[in-house]
Amino acid sequence: MDSNFNFLQNDYQALAKIGEMAEYTLYKDPNTSILKLRQFSEELINIISKMENINQDRVSKASDKFLNLKREGLIPSDMESILTSLRKKGNKAAHEIYGDEHTANTLLSLAVKLGAWFQEVYGTDYLFQAENIKYKKPENIDYEKEYQKLVERTDEIQKELDNVKTIPRLKTKEERKNLIFQKKKIEFTEEETRVIIDKQLEDVGWEVNTPVLNYKLNKTLPEKKKNMAIAEWPCIKENGKTGYADYALFVEENLYGILEAKKFNVDIATALNNDSRIYAKGIIIDNLLNKEGQKIQNIDFCEGSPFGEYKIPFLFASNGREYNKELPEKSGIHFLDVRKNSNLPKTLRAFFSPKDLKELLEKDEDEAHQKLKDENFDYLEAKNGLGLRYYQVEAIKAVEENLIAGKKKILLTMATGTGKTRTALGLIYRLLKSNKYKRILFVVDRTLLGEQAKETFEDVKLEQLLSLNGIYGVKGLNDKSNDKDERVHITTVQSLIKRILYAYDDEKNRLTVGEYDCIIVDEAHRGYILDRNMTDEERDFFDERDFESKYRAVIDYFVADKIALTATPALHTQQIFGDPVYSYTCSQAVIDGYLVDSEPPYEIITKLSQEGIHYKEDTEVKVYNLETQSVKNRKVQADELDFDIDKFNKNVITENFNRAVCSALVDYINPEGPEKTLIFAASDDHADMIVRILKEEYEKQDFYEMNGDMIVKMTGYVKDVDHLVKKFKNENYPTIGVTVDLLTTGVDIPKISNLVFLRKVKSRILYHQMLGRATRKCDEIGKESYKIFDAVKSFEDMKDVSDMLPVVNNPKINMEKLLNSYNTDASEEGIKYFIEQIVARLQRKKKRIKDLGEDKFKANSKLFRNNNELENKDFENIEKYIEHIKNSSFDNLIKNEKEFLIFLDSIPKEKKEKIISEHEDKIVEVSQIYGKNEKPKDYLESFEKYIKENPQQIEALNLLKTNSKLFKRKDLKDLILILDAEGYKETDLNSAYKEVNKQNITADILTYIKNVLKGSPIIDKDKKIEDIRSRINKLNKWNTRQAKIIEKIILQLKANMYLTEEDFETGLFKTDFGGYNRINKQLEDLLGEIVSIINEEIIIN
Repeated sequence: MDSNFNFLQNDYQALAKIGEMAEYTLYKDPNTSILKLRQFSEELINIISKMENINQDRVSKASDKFLNLKREGLIPSDMESILTSLRKKGNKAAHEIYGDEHTANTLLSLAVKLGAWFQEVYGTDYLFQAENIKYKKPENIDYEKEYQKLVERTDEIQKELDNVKTIPRLKTKEERKNLIFQKKKIEFTEEETRVIIDKQLEDVGWEVNTPVLNYKLNKTLPEKKKNMAIAEWPCIKENGKTGYADYALFVEENLYGILEAKKFNVDIATALNNDSRIYAKGIIIDNLLNKEGQKIQNIDFCEGSPFGEYKIPFLFASNGREYNKELPEKSGIHFLDVRKNSNLPKTLRAFFSPKDLKELLEKDEDEAHQKLKDENFDYLEAKNGLGLRYYQVEAIKAVEENLIAGKKKILLTMATGTGKTRTALGLIYRLLKSNKYKRILFVVDRTLLGEQAKETFEDVKLEQLLSLNGIYGVKGLNDKSNDKDERVHITTVQSLIKRILYAYDDEKNRLTVGEYDCIIVDEAHRGYILDRNMTDEERDFFDERDFESKYRAVIDYFVADKIALTATPALHTQQIFGDPVYSYTCSQAVIDGYLVDSEPPYEIITKLSQEGIHYKEDTEVKVYNLETQSVKNRKVQADELDFDIDKFNKNVITENFNRAVCSALVDYINPEGPEKTLIFAASDDHADMIVRILKEEYEKQDFYEMNGDMIVKMTGYVKDVDHLVKKFKNENYPTIGVTVDLLTTGVDIPKISNLVFLRKVKSRILYHQMLGRATRKCDEIGKESYKIFDAVKSFEDMKDVSDMLPVVNNPKINMEKLLNSYNTDASEEGIKYFIEQIVARLQRKKKRIKDLGEDKFKANSKLFRNNNELENKDFENIEKYIEHIKNSSFDNLIKNEKEFLIFLDSIPKEKKEKIISEHEDKIVEVSQIYGKNEKPKDYLESFEKYIKENPQQIEALNLLKTNSKLFKRKDLKDLILILDAEGYKETDLNSAYKEVNKQNITADILTYIKNVLKGSPIIDKDKKIEDIRSRINKLNKWNTRQAKIIEKIILQLKANMYLTEEDFETGLFKTDFGGYNRINKQLEDLLGEIVSIINEEIIIN
């Protein structure tokens, strides 16, 4: 017999022999045939892994090797379908009496296609093409002798497999990946497609086997306690003739859906809209016979049937393909819920499980929406409950309104420290209480944040003194139990990526597309590689774009509504979730008194930060080798002559700079507390240096009683760092924490009052998140503002992130600035010059680009370039890409190549050594930065000028000047927001006033405004409030109850600057004292006079 695997004989004879053994047993023992095909696929994976130098040891599981090859982009989707089908069927054959001739034959044909693909990519024959290999079913004759000969050679065959010597014609991984991505997808036969669809159904919990569980062939019937996809189920078509639905989906003995299957190369949108609808109308369960010729009983349609003209609610069509994001019509699974005429078809990443369909049927959207509309918010605002603030309630209302309107992806932006988690808690409770959702997934990006969320969900009381966990159950990060159905699950995005994208053998923990009907993503801005040190979990991501791609893939995997929460939305966040439905900014929170503002940042300027570090050619320097961790002397290299502050602590080790900065910090920061300080370092080694130098500088100062716990490093390299972070939050010591990026996001430590930047920050999002560590109020330590100490000009860089300098012929200008400076009206000569500039920059970076490797170059080409617009989708190497750039129009570069060019320009030169600078350094100046102006006097003068020039343009300012009695809280809020946008803030005005007038006064912003408008004196806010208290006390001899109300008024005045009559109808005045009328009655009708006194002192005088 000529084996179908003969094409493997020259290069992979042993592999061919395993294929032959599967052929020999096809008729006599299909079970063994299927087992041999599983072995064939596993050995093929072993050979590829060996050739690609990935997981070479035979101890590693085949599934691990497969996943690693998949991560490397070496397994295309069609081959993945074959490999997983062979594995699944092989596992079944190994664990039970399974296998029939039809199934084994179809798997054989798939294995031949797999082998042909393998031979073309990893074989030695330049002329071999997989498409020319055609499967031929083996003859039905006795192969016992041939089979036994191969069995006797088992050890020899295994030895050959272990010692494959073949050298593929395609010498490099890049060449092989090129061929893999360029090859046309395999065309599967109908039988082969059914095997793939069977596997996809089986993956999510359906019992399925087309040739066996088949009504037409075997009179297969549904059974109790089984969920079956029965093939060839009868129906009456519109023309009255009998037809057969390819699959009928039974949850136990109830029919829920039908699935129309097509060949792999046939699109299925029409099949869903036509064929599936016909079968859903005409499918029958009455008058059918079982194998014994008896009428079937106990089979029924699912609850609620019929649904208009349809007997079943859920329609599917499939051709076995993978999901196609760019072209949904080419996707492999289409779905339609026909219960509502307004429902549109969807493309799915995978099939719904039986449990998914049951829950989908039970869901009543209209009823849930009505419950949401009818449900009041009192229990969320109540002080003995969640105690939400007004903006948190407004945020929840905005989300609910958009969900009811049918929006599927929602973005909510709220400043760091304004209670996103508590807002999410209130939202989750209402969504579950109304039965809008069955199960909600809460996604975080770090274990610590997941633990914090779990604590909040367990501890905070909602209604009747019960928490969310007590009412609905919350499954935490480490909870692996499946014995109870909690309705809120918490997970990390990294865990989600592993469970969805790389769940090869993990059947138990596999997530289905309907597992959750709502996903809430906390800190949805997160960027992973940019400007951050990666954790071990994150090293699976190739780069920032790779993470974004996988992040989006797992978020979009579920058929669920998605709600994202963030303080700083990144571009990819808004691309996924759209524009925010509600925003609450840091400025609004400061104005409302829920966050504290920063003082004008302190800029620490040293001689070296001002001038840079410079060497003359041939200077001998000390260098630290990162690999050997040793110091040696050598001559400085050509690219090591000049270092500006961007390179400090990264490319050059400069202890003297750090010491100069630390010598200034010890004059401003009290290591005894109670304030906490967070210092951002450039690296873990840099953090160690800062801790050492700071301790030495405090010892030198000899002012504080120092101990070893005051100043500590808090990075991912510290043992039990989570425990250390908790000590930093809850205990007296440490007071100064030095980190790289561990505490940049999501950690709530209200006592942090000082932020020190000793590392350059290039990400706007990361910078704002870093500032967010200090914005929280802390009444315990009397925190009214926080300080920023900037030694590396981060504040200056982030002041206006869109500011671009004009282009000059200067190699220090980066690619992004060059591209953004392009003038669309430039002459031909100008365009030529620009392209030459781009090519020149690429040439300078060519070596470091090459050092990345061609596989990474090509992968990034696919990620960054606008491939939808390009015929040539990627390039093998930098040389070919440079030639492409030389011959491109500039418009094409801007449209399709811009992001890739910027990426290539940003690739750092791999440094195995750092220069140790011994340059002396000293403090030049420590001064505060006042908006657009450098000096505090300039700042006050520009404020005065702005107020004088704008009363007519700003309504609230005009009202304050001309009719201040009508001035309301809303006017004050509007005015503060306008001034904030112009760079005028209360904390900055106070700092500038103190600096100029040498008076330690803390006044409110209205005082400064009135000083300009009316010449009113600058009075300390505490004195002003004491004057108000004194005048109120003179109104009456207040009793104890009245005095308590007066004290609350004074406290609210301190917190909110101003009170009007309308304020007595909200918040604690309403909840604790019953509102304006009741308070007025208790104060003997004197509340009006009290409000007048406040108005006079705060607004009029």
